[in-house]
Amino acid sequence: IVGSEPDEWMDVSHDTIFHSKRAVLQGEWLGSGPLPRDLALKGSEHGEQTALFCWASAVARVVDQRLGLMFAIPNGGKRDPKTAAMLKAEGVRKGVPDVFLPVPCGGFAGLFVELKKRRVGRTSDSQDSMIEQLVNNGYQAKVAYGWREAAEIIKGYMELRNCV
Repeated sequence: IVGSEPDEWMDVSHDTIFHSKRAVLQGEWLGSGPLPRDLALKGSEHGEQTALFCWASAVARVVDQRLGLMFAIPNGGKRDPKTAAMLKAEGVRKGVPDVFLPVPCGGFAGLFVELKKRRVGRTSDSQDSMIEQLVNNGYQAKVAYGWREAAEIIKGYMELRNCV
């Protein structure tokens, strides 16, 4: 347990729950499965999103089960014209962010995250417009460059930074 004063030092070396939660929140843990950083090595948006969901799954098990409600919105990608027409008829819309966390926090109805590759991703005009509309309708909507930035956005939104 960390003290109430920010500069106060406490020995938590024997507190395995504290260390487990801290490790998971940072995306570093022991185990047989891949770590988020390994999944993100590809440098693709797919790798970053896979890393984010790997991290979220671990956090949902160890820290806050509400994160298990987070899901991807498979809006992008290259499609043949027939598939694109079918998806459009089914309600797929341009610009919808990649990830949605349907958990109300801090006065927001939920959190949308548009995930881009680290340092090189760029939002489209339709994404910028959709993000603005979502914010105007009571959602928090953010753009993240890489899974770590997305994880920080989610931790801030859910107030998980202070949970250990």
